[in-house]
Formats: sequence, structure tokens, C-alpha cells
Amino acid sequence: TDELADSIRKVIAHNNRQQIYNIRRLSWAFGQFIRYGSWNPDIVARLYPTSLTTYNDNLVHESVIIPKGIKTITLNGRLLHYTYKNMAEHLQKSVKYAEMWAEQRALRGEKSSISKAVLKSIGRFFRDYLLKRGFLDGLAGFMIVVVTMQGTFNRYAMLHYKSKEKKQ
Repeated sequence: TDELADSIRKVIAHNNRQQIYNIRRLSWAFGQFIRYGSWNPDIVARLYPTSLTTYNDNLVHESVIIPKGIKTITLNGRLLHYTYKNMAEHLQKSVKYAEMWAEQRALRGEKSSISKAVLKSIGRFFRDYLLKRGFLDGLAGFMIVVVTMQGTFNRYAMLHYKSKEKKQ
């Protein structure tokens, strides 16, 4: 947005090398911007000195590790985040992310079960759709929570089968 562009220009002009700047993203999915549910607020560190930071080891949605004592500021404005072209792409990424997540957890020795997969996915529905008010995004909010529930189920079910494969 123009407001974010102005904020970034001010950061560049100020040139503070000991500062980390967060940006608020506004995600677009299923024909609209998503203002509720687990996709909002979506605040990510995007402007930072690489000499001060490292990344976590997540294979999916890796993020910046911010050292203690380093101040973070959230910039004004929003980054418009166009997530998926269509439902098929959303589902494909969800399956890919679930496989990567399960693989990483299996390597750590974590285990799961099908009952845990079911309970975790139901929990996501209650958290994202009801507590975080995803229903206020209408059909788009419902579609997001359904894909999220499926992704959650897939992660834990895949982890269950990966840990069983390791035993054999």
C-alpha cells in the first residue's frame, strides 16, 4: 500500500542498523481480503540487518529469529499478500507443507496418531472459525478453515505413518 511504501522510505532514510521492522500483511484468498481467522493479524519481520538475525530450522514457514534486546517496530500500512491463484493451488501447497512438516517432526522423533489428527483438526476449526471469528469473512473464511482443518489432519496423520515406517 502507499502507506507502507512511505513507512519503508522513512526506514531507509533513517538507516538504523540495530532495528528490526515488522510488516502487517493483508492476505487475499477466494476473491477477497481476509480480515479474520488465523490469517489476520499476520505480522512478519521483513526489514532487518542480516548480521543480527538468523532463521529457524522450519521447513515450512521459516521465520527470522530475533535476538533478545533488539527492538522491533511494526510499520504503518499493509503488504497486500496474494496467496493462492485458485483452490487447486491452495490444496496442493497444503499437502506439500503437511509432508514437509511431518518429515521434520519425524526426524525429531515426534509421534502422532489418527485420533490426534482428528482432534487437532477439530480444534483448528474452533480456534480459527469461532474464536478468531473466521466466519466474519463469509464463504472465504469457511473455505480457509476447511482447507486448514484438512492440512492439520494431513500433518498429524502423515506423522503417524512416518513414525510407524521408522519402526519397520
